[in-house]
Amino acid sequence: MDPRSSSMLTITGSVISGGTFTQVNDNRQTIQLQGTGKNGFDLLKEAVSPNAFHNSNARLDPPRCHENTRVEVISRILDWVSREDLESSNPQIMWLHGAAGAGKSAISQTIADRCSSDGQLLASFFFGGSDSSRNQAKFIFSTIGYQIALALPEARDKLIETIERDPLVFSRSLSTQFESFIIDPLSIQISDTEFPNGTSFPRLIVIDALDECLERRSQSDILEAIFRGIRDRHLPPLRFLISSRSEHEISIKFSSPNLAGNLTELVLDETYFPERDIEFYLEAKFKEITETHPFRRYIPLHWPTRDNIKYLARKSSGQFIYASTVIKYGGSSRHRPHHRLEVILNIRPPQGDHPLSELDTLYKHIFSSAIEVNQILLIVSFYLLENFAGPIEVVEDLFFLERGDIEIFFCDLSSIISVSQDEAKEPFRFLHESLHDFLLDKSRSGQFHIDMKSKCNEIIRKCFKFLSFKPFSDASFARAHRLAMTLIMRHFSMAFSDVFEIWDDIVSLSLSRIYVELKNTHSKATLSLISEFNIKFLPWLVELLQNEKLKDVSFAYLRTYEDVLRQHLDVYYASPYLTYLVACIGYSATFTARDWLFRRFQSVNELGALVQSDIDNRRLTLLYVNAPEDDSDPDGYLKLLREFLLDSSMSGAYTLTGERYATAAVLLLYYICDNHRALCSVVETYIPNLPWLHVFDPLGAVDQAAFFVSQADKSDALISLCRRGNFGTLARMSYPYYKKLWGATNEYLNKVDT
Repeated sequence: MDPRSSSMLTITGSVISGGTFTQVNDNRQTIQLQGTGKNGFDLLKEAVSPNAFHNSNARLDPPRCHENTRVEVISRILDWVSREDLESSNPQIMWLHGAAGAGKSAISQTIADRCSSDGQLLASFFFGGSDSSRNQAKFIFSTIGYQIALALPEARDKLIETIERDPLVFSRSLSTQFESFIIDPLSIQISDTEFPNGTSFPRLIVIDALDECLERRSQSDILEAIFRGIRDRHLPPLRFLISSRSEHEISIKFSSPNLAGNLTELVLDETYFPERDIEFYLEAKFKEITETHPFRRYIPLHWPTRDNIKYLARKSSGQFIYASTVIKYGGSSRHRPHHRLEVILNIRPPQGDHPLSELDTLYKHIFSSAIEVNQILLIVSFYLLENFAGPIEVVEDLFFLERGDIEIFFCDLSSIISVSQDEAKEPFRFLHESLHDFLLDKSRSGQFHIDMKSKCNEIIRKCFKFLSFKPFSDASFARAHRLAMTLIMRHFSMAFSDVFEIWDDIVSLSLSRIYVELKNTHSKATLSLISEFNIKFLPWLVELLQNEKLKDVSFAYLRTYEDVLRQHLDVYYASPYLTYLVACIGYSATFTARDWLFRRFQSVNELGALVQSDIDNRRLTLLYVNAPEDDSDPDGYLKLLREFLLDSSMSGAYTLTGERYATAAVLLLYYICDNHRALCSVVETYIPNLPWLHVFDPLGAVDQAAFFVSQADKSDALISLCRRGNFGTLARMSYPYYKKLWGATNEYLNKVDT
């Protein structure tokens, strides 16, 4: 027989045992496994995802950092890899994370390329959510092990031996696979910096886009396997660069105390000036379009403008995905680039494809991972509607949620929306400005679309429900009560075109209940709330109910407020000091909050009635009426009170009568005549931290006193004061004012004498 006809006859050092064939060539043993005809390395290749390599042909044109962008970020990572960064020289793991579309994969790719070129890259695995070979955990450690086998001949033998000893190792737990494919092959004796043969040691393993591993539990298992291997087993000085979005499960794993000293984080936030890099990227790419586009001769000169670039960079919110999407859309070889840019800038309607479809896909994917989508969209609508910077707890109160609910709802959206309990940070922040446009455009967001009118309607109803059911006397709800009133006043017209739509919600708000609760409160926060309710919300509500369409149904509801006023006035008319405050309301037909002379007095205590001010604080809050300091109009409240007090058909026995004006006039004239502070020409601040300005203006008070005297009925006390006429010091300060008051008192005396 020709010896060449059967190779088996010429093989030396071979053993055949059952179905297993062992051959030794050049002192290297190869085992063909029983019935397969495959050795350990063949099995390893079958368990590898070549698409996940950093230089895989399947990942055509992967994202990379544009030249001269992300310079500081790349420098810090390379320093860490080569142990030149003193602050992070010990950690073996770097977690690169940031918002969705921040450019994490581009950075990982750039690092992998550079480290591969200079011999520092040991292995890489780039996850991809749409690729079944790289969106699962089962391929990651075998793929990394394969690359280790190629890079380190010493490790290859150990790896193949492990597989041939246990061909089912690929179905073992991820921790077992990490030990089998990475730890054990690298357990050969290697110095910290060199192989035994003196060659440099490739130390970096890049794992990109971990969040795109579909099974969330697998994301945690991958990290746990790596952490345990580093913690429990001796490894050479490997570096694991792991990039991901700050997803809930991943963030929890990276916050483990077991990682102390073995983890450094690199957060892609404003620290690294991304907007500057994005501007540079846009300028370079648009320049490239003007130089290479097939229709470049039709592009206008000086396109795009500097303002265009700045607008797009700002719109990117520091996330490169927006800028790269703009360039891809604008650089289409089948369209005029300047027309495509006009579509992005909303100057021109889109023709077919939407310019930000890639971004829309990302947003939809992230929202689809959330559980309480309806609650999330309602809360997002609130923050789109109102620029509220207060604590998250206030919003939870308003929406009848439990503590921590909002943080839990949004834990799966952390890559596009930040929710923080840290007082140094914004409690709720959109990480992508373009997210607003996406959510408000139904053609883009589909099932996640926010109809602002509908959501506003829902929010206003919740506000009325909150005001109706949560007691005003509970200080813990004070901020939420204030927020509810603000939302109703600002956005009611947007939510409802007809007040009948929400009539049942309005009448469920019991004014008498609210005032009973407020009257019995002792909290400083709630006292401030009383003023806000009186001065801002109440006039708005009354004006709304005076709508002609509601004339028949609102009458009974408004009568409840008049009943409340009567109860308050019983208390006020029992005190001369509080009667004076009520009389101020009738002071002038053109009277406004800016003329509120009482606020210029040093304090009610100066009138001997500090206790009376406490009564006012819990009822009509007249001492809080001031010139407007925000967009509210306190004149509406004064007008409301004045109409009631001066219309006897409404107020009846509580009308401002001449007798009550006389009481107020007596009090004020005593003050002008006898109080030494009244005659002081120096305006001084007095008693800090009270709601009105504690300074006295004796000249301004004269006009008010003259009015009270002119309206007063016959009063023995007032007659005595007018005849006394102790206004000499006032005459020295200002004769015209003295003359005015003297004239008013003389007219009054003549009137009562006749």
